[in-house]
Amino acid sequence: MKKHVISLTALLILIALCASVISCGSSGGDTADTAATTAAVTEAETTADPFVADELPELDYDGAKVNWLVGDYFNAYWADFWAETETGSAINDTVFAVRRNVEERLNVSVSMTQFTYSWSENAKYYGMLSGYVLAGDNTYHTVAGSPAYSVVLEGDYFFDLGSNPYIDLEKPWWNQSVADLFPSGVVYFLPGDGSLSLIKHTFCVYVNLDNLAEAGFEGDIYEHVLDGKWTLDSLSDIIKGSYRDLNGDQKADVTDFYGLTFGDTNKYIGFMKASGCSQFVKNSDGTYTMMSGSERTIEAVQRWCALVNDDENVLPGAHNTDAASVDTGYGVFAGGGNYASRPFMEDRSIFAFQIVGDAPTLFKDTTFKYGMIPYPKLDEEQPDYMTSPQRYASFAVLGSCTEFDMAGAVLEAWSSECYRTLQPEYFETTLKVRYSADNSMAAVFDILRNNLTFELGEIFGTNFKMTPAGEFKNTIISNNSNWASTYAKHEAADQATLDKLTDIFSK
Repeated sequence: MKKHVISLTALLILIALCASVISCGSSGGDTADTAATTAAVTEAETTADPFVADELPELDYDGAKVNWLVGDYFNAYWADFWAETETGSAINDTVFAVRRNVEERLNVSVSMTQFTYSWSENAKYYGMLSGYVLAGDNTYHTVAGSPAYSVVLEGDYFFDLGSNPYIDLEKPWWNQSVADLFPSGVVYFLPGDGSLSLIKHTFCVYVNLDNLAEAGFEGDIYEHVLDGKWTLDSLSDIIKGSYRDLNGDQKADVTDFYGLTFGDTNKYIGFMKASGCSQFVKNSDGTYTMMSGSERTIEAVQRWCALVNDDENVLPGAHNTDAASVDTGYGVFAGGGNYASRPFMEDRSIFAFQIVGDAPTLFKDTTFKYGMIPYPKLDEEQPDYMTSPQRYASFAVLGSCTEFDMAGAVLEAWSSECYRTLQPEYFETTLKVRYSADNSMAAVFDILRNNLTFELGEIFGTNFKMTPAGEFKNTIISNNSNWASTYAKHEAADQATLDKLTDIFSK
């Protein structure tokens, strides 16, 4: 089910190539023509398939059964991994094909068990995983779903994925940010394209292109982004003067027109990484430096606070825990605890800060033209657009697994297959746009995937006193921009946890 995507450029090359071949047939051709033809073929082939292949050797596991346990937090991940049969639904059928292709390629039988749990049942989930290892129970080879990072601090319960002979952490279907983040180069959990959850829950900005044009923005918003000019200042300039009192009551409320809206306040969580801020920075010697109190972080907090709370062109998000508030005008439930901006859906805003997976709700009945771009950078000096997920599924291999090599081969084949087929299919199905090398929205989609970054403090969030992105959110909600004092309260305790974590991994 491999998908070959041919761009317009490649098509034109092929047409020119055909003309060249016909011409050569009538005149006999020469060495220069042959060289030009070869170059055209090479360029066309490169453009035709932008996906990297895996380097797995030919393997045959003689029909072995491979069991995955899916930690299905709030029922957010199961459909990303398992499709019982083909139903005619594009995503379901692609998930089904991924499993079948992996099974046929490696001669294995993949089965999955769903374990759904809520936040209050974290301990039950973690205890189950450690219990399998302590008992030497080889029932499950791979854990796919919510990462159980806190279990790492309790014992040696997982294999180092980097030591598996078949898992290549350098391949694009693995998130390198997480691989580089772990202390001592040990990688127990790793997210990537093998689960749609990572991109589905990644923060992004949706744009009403019609309203953007009416606001006076000149040019192409995608060119603006790809040129590195999409910043917090740029956002403020574009939405300046956009507020309109639609109901004429001379007061701002959820029924008016705004330049910027939010589905809910969880969308504030993406501000920190988008601004190029980090809680910890890993040094070349493997140690970490705390950066939560940096001048850049303090500046970012102050500027985001001012934009969300003081700019009349911005409608702050509703607390997603306050269902009544959300359902009465701010947002529409989009699944998984997320809300889509109702003003944006009703053509009453220019931008909406959302997650990628909100698209089916946002654009269900809309008639306006829309686009998708990343969260803006803090300033143009920031090298890259940085993105982060609200939640995500990871992969791990339990320490009780007696077929570590086979588990790794299946995991690599699965992730590689999803990268080439499931991810592009999700883009096209969700956004109704063809995934191709010359498509601007596809280029932004790749930015979101390739620039996904994680924080050590978020990964081990139950161990640190301050999870930085969460504190960012709370600071924006409370409109308390005194970040330095917030950081100072937790600095000593978090440094102690960091030292303990580094020590555990080094052993």
